[in-house]
Amino acid sequence: MNRRSLLRTMAGGACGSLVLPSLAALEPGAAASSDDTPAALRRLRDARWSEEKAFRYMQQFGEIKGCNYIPSDGSSIMTSPNEELIRRELGWARDVAGLNCVRVWIDLADFQINADQLHANFEKFLKACDENRIKVLLVLSMQSALDPGVSPAAAAMSQPTMDFHPSVHGGGLRYPDRIHWPCCEPEGAMPAKAAAAWEQTKPAAEKFFRTFLTRYKNDERILLWDLYNEAPKSARPYVEILFEWAREAGPSQPLSVCWQGHDLSDVITFHTYARPGFETANRNNPGWDFLNELDWARAWGRPMLCTEWLARPFGNTIAAILPFFARYHIGWFVWGLCAVGPAQYQFPWDWPMGSPPPREWFHCLLYPDGTPYSAEEILAIREFRYRELPPQVMTQSYWRSWKIDINRADQIVAPEPTARIDSQLTSGKA
Repeated sequence: MNRRSLLRTMAGGACGSLVLPSLAALEPGAAASSDDTPAALRRLRDARWSEEKAFRYMQQFGEIKGCNYIPSDGSSIMTSPNEELIRRELGWARDVAGLNCVRVWIDLADFQINADQLHANFEKFLKACDENRIKVLLVLSMQSALDPGVSPAAAAMSQPTMDFHPSVHGGGLRYPDRIHWPCCEPEGAMPAKAAAAWEQTKPAAEKFFRTFLTRYKNDERILLWDLYNEAPKSARPYVEILFEWAREAGPSQPLSVCWQGHDLSDVITFHTYARPGFETANRNNPGWDFLNELDWARAWGRPMLCTEWLARPFGNTIAAILPFFARYHIGWFVWGLCAVGPAQYQFPWDWPMGSPPPREWFHCLLYPDGTPYSAEEILAIREFRYRELPPQVMTQSYWRSWKIDINRADQIVAPEPTARIDSQLTSGKA
């Protein structure tokens, strides 16, 4: 979650994958096509759902309004669930905040340590969500894998510690004996330890992905599979392997990866913590502003979900962002439901320890007792609808050139930008 640099460039992120080692580099011998695209990569791109299929699938859910859900007491949904608290907070998500979806993580390490317990806890969570008419967007995460030098039995005996510092964003349970794969930095390097452990980690990772995708591939409680959270360039070869496993499982739900997976995704997912039209505070390197990220996501001509946003002190607010999501039919997930607790998501990244809270909360919608942080925000969320623009808009040359029927989501396509991006991806030029 800590982004000292948000997006240097989303275009460079996706297009740059072809100048890095790809699936073919990890598995030598794959033939290349006449345009120098490795055959394995071409197959993955061809395996994407058609744009029409993706739009038809997403239309059945209407407006997706969700949050990235972590219980306010800092407990783990998948390993030490506080079932009473989870049910109560999911009820608030539905009845108070007006949400209909949550985004949650399942870690590879937890599967390695006790797969049966993980499945049982996840099933309970799915049931609680279903009782509250809430869909689940599931992140299958390799970002926390068990150290190959530690046995699952030994890891099961290790106790997590609570990481808490007053006013510091992102505290919570910390588990020993785990290798952390890169995320959250578009240019982030692959840690040497993770790369060295891959051959030992791969069998468990493959079983993890195939097991969950196969078991729940027709489960209507699951909205979408997120195969890697914020994959940096260095993770692209592994992202391709994850897509390969997922396609072979054949889920009825779409697949997606933010950043290093747009050319392989059925539905485009993106993240933004920026104010529309302005540079974002609290980062070291310049990145694309909100509108450029939005244009990049739209250019693929596919349904879109913004699976992380809301940074009020940066100007990334409910009032500033929802009109764009309504106009362009973008489903969304704010970061956080209930604030306070050990994670302290109401404080911005890199907030000085022990400092008073910011004038505006950074993340989250509710206090720990379910009271809205802002009644105006909750009203805007509850009233959020995709906007149907008047027919007169179709007379404008901008819309004609993009061939968009804004009153029919299944017809939203962007031939010229999509063709341009496909060409860049194929040639490796940004």
